[in-house]
Amino acid sequence: MGKAGLSQYVRPMIFGFVSITEVRDVKLALVSRRRTDRAGFRFTTRGMDSDGSVAIATETEAFVERAGVVTSFTTIRGSIPLFWMQFPLQMRKPRTMIHTGSREERAAFSTHFQKLSEEYGSRVVILSTLNEAGAEGILNLKYSREARRSEKIQLFKHFRFFSGETAPVTERLEDLYKDLKDVLSAQGLTQRTVHETAIRKSQSGVLRLNCIDCCDRSNVTQAHLVNSVIREFVLDDLNPTEWSELEGGLRELWYENGKQISEQYAGGAALKGDLTHYGMRTFSGRWHDLKSLMNRDFSNRYSHGMLQDGLDLLLGVVKEHDPIHLESRIRPYFPRIVIIVFVVAFVCKNLNFSRGLSVVSEQSLRFCGSNSFQAK
Repeated sequence: MGKAGLSQYVRPMIFGFVSITEVRDVKLALVSRRRTDRAGFRFTTRGMDSDGSVAIATETEAFVERAGVVTSFTTIRGSIPLFWMQFPLQMRKPRTMIHTGSREERAAFSTHFQKLSEEYGSRVVILSTLNEAGAEGILNLKYSREARRSEKIQLFKHFRFFSGETAPVTERLEDLYKDLKDVLSAQGLTQRTVHETAIRKSQSGVLRLNCIDCCDRSNVTQAHLVNSVIREFVLDDLNPTEWSELEGGLRELWYENGKQISEQYAGGAALKGDLTHYGMRTFSGRWHDLKSLMNRDFSNRYSHGMLQDGLDLLLGVVKEHDPIHLESRIRPYFPRIVIIVFVVAFVCKNLNFSRGLSVVSEQSLRFCGSNSFQAK
């Protein structure tokens, strides 16, 4: 487009979420940009490809404009950068298929974080909210092992979102922020004035979050940490009452952000939205989660397959399946199939089925209580 001189006729667009609000003469904005490298839906697009691109890769930038100065803090979320997949064909929870590990996977893992360090800086911090049990536990363990081998990752942090502790999740999220405060502070902020195009200072590094879907736990955790950064390093001079009003505006933005991203990827609104919106679980929030789960289940099973085909066509990444590969997979089994058919035919030819059928019929009629039956 640029070489042809047509760039002025192309409207810039993003796929994600944008919202702006104003509270007490402070403008707050949240912008989420989803990447097109591995675009898709919940069960049709998982994990990472061989180029190091991951599903639901989303960059979220929180803006605060106050007294002519615009300050922003950027975080990202994305699917676990490993080779794994799930299929929504069973009535129960879909089975997770995890690749056993290979040179190709490690190369793609390295490429993924190499791209992140080049784009955001060397301070790449991973925050995983995966469960420690089941398939999520296996993925989390493998993810942490690969992260320790990488020189591009500053820190790998695991947060137990679903914990057996009696403390509410909001208190544990506050403890998590205290643990990450120095690391996030070292990344810094991006800042410029409204009337200047030049950037005064830039953020160096990024926080990368994930859960299994990168929709529910990720949004709650991401909202709390980013809001804490804004409270501590941007609006630190506000009194509790003023901050409470501004926090309400930020919570509303994060709630809508989570809802939008989740609907795009999973087919239903984000779960635990009441935690993001109100800081606690509510009855209406649980009822909302139930409806969202039903919407997700229907979309995952009956809609996302066709939508994925349409999205691939739109992005020009449609993959045609060569029937030669199917023929080559059947060919090694062809001699066995011929032998099995021959044996079955031989056995059937030499068996006397009439006597067996007569006995079965007699027993069946006697079982049914018929006295008129006489064996011939």
